[in-house]
Amino acid sequence: MAGPMRLSSALVLLAAALPAQEPFEARVSALSGADAIVLDDERVVRLQGVSIPTPAVRPTDFVASIREWLRPKVLGQTVLIEPDTPTPVGESADLVALVRTRAGEPSLNEQMLARGLAVFSAQTASVRDEARLVAAAAEAQRRRDGWFARTPRPPVESIPFLNGTVLGLHHRERERTYERELDELGAAGFRHVTLIFSAFLSNVEAWRIERHHPRTVRDDRLIETIRYAREKKGMTVSLLPIVLLEESNDEDWRGTIRPAQEDRFWVAYDEFLSHYLDIAEATGVEMFSVGSEYGSLEDRTETWQRLIQNARGRFSGLLTYSANWDHVHVPRFFGALDCIGMTAYFSIADEKDPTVEELVEGWRSVGRDLAATARRLERPVFFTELGYASQDGISTDPWNYFIAVDDIDLGEQRDCFEAALRVLPEFEWLHGAFWFDYYGDGGRGDNSYTPRGKPAMEVWRRWAGLSVDRKIERAQSR
Repeated sequence: MAGPMRLSSALVLLAAALPAQEPFEARVSALSGADAIVLDDERVVRLQGVSIPTPAVRPTDFVASIREWLRPKVLGQTVLIEPDTPTPVGESADLVALVRTRAGEPSLNEQMLARGLAVFSAQTASVRDEARLVAAAAEAQRRRDGWFARTPRPPVESIPFLNGTVLGLHHRERERTYERELDELGAAGFRHVTLIFSAFLSNVEAWRIERHHPRTVRDDRLIETIRYAREKKGMTVSLLPIVLLEESNDEDWRGTIRPAQEDRFWVAYDEFLSHYLDIAEATGVEMFSVGSEYGSLEDRTETWQRLIQNARGRFSGLLTYSANWDHVHVPRFFGALDCIGMTAYFSIADEKDPTVEELVEGWRSVGRDLAATARRLERPVFFTELGYASQDGISTDPWNYFIAVDDIDLGEQRDCFEAALRVLPEFEWLHGAFWFDYYGDGGRGDNSYTPRGKPAMEVWRRWAGLSVDRKIERAQSR
């Protein structure tokens, strides 16, 4: 995207070359919250790299315990302040810095992270002692100390082949749960589920992300749904939060987002991810997608690398990103992830009413085209969404759920999934797929993607029971 709005980090519109201020000593007169101190001259210093989990899942005494640990170390004491580059957009503190009780000792920032008293999240383009802070946060996750003692699983090392399904959390009736859907999926044999849900921008140029929208799943409902899937149904859970537009036209969607204040958008997006990453960690989610199909923003490589590093500091599962199927060649941040997701709405037929054999050949053609791309990518590949609405001609354009809304074709939907079932295990580079989407009441009069009450459900059951000896492993570069 043309124009001056290029970020040097995920959170601040400042050149990385700007020098940090020189270290200085100062006396601490007060604490501010759990992650900042107040100096005698009334300047507020935010501890760099230190972040507090969202109130949606943290214990009520969490902040108090941090203050109890920090207070005797700094209150009334002279400390060494080592500021980083100028403070980020939206930051209320005067400085963002490392704080040491004396030179040569580990910073208080590092000590807090190593104990799991806080989680890592960097706030500037460059960070003093970044490697030490990142390592301290990773060690707390490994030992499951402090905050991470609440995680109901150890750090995720691998996930088996993802023959899973997507469940959209879109119920408008706030009292409705997703237990019925998860019960049905469990009975069908599914062991992997992606929960997808939306927050909103008002339009394509907005920067403020609204996650208290009437169409956004409530935190308590999300938490109970994750726990029901994992603890009652024994499923691995992936979270895929996406940002949609309230106001759009035929040209605009999340793939064309162009915030007028891009620096503020990235601050808001980091906060958006952080909120759901904390929920994911507290509930034991195995995989988290840091984005989905943000085509116009995927060239912000350093921005995404910072976002991903911050996500690592909060989340001990696997990280992915869901690229649009025709845009997977654009991002250059895939090496920071554990695996790469790709939506799979490929045309597998040229004409309506194809045979299963023709659809199988269509899928094999897609596989041949993708093989070289998949092997060039730096991480294992899986399909984050693969679906077909029950409409005539859907095999020619699976993304177009308006292709024939008045011409329901249950057979073509079934046949498309049958072809996928036969062919996907043949792709040696593919590590799974989540079939889209179990949300909706379904039935033979329904034209949506759901297989509920339709012939396609029998194919879904066989997909759920598939056994493929492949797995996605945690990236060694973590």
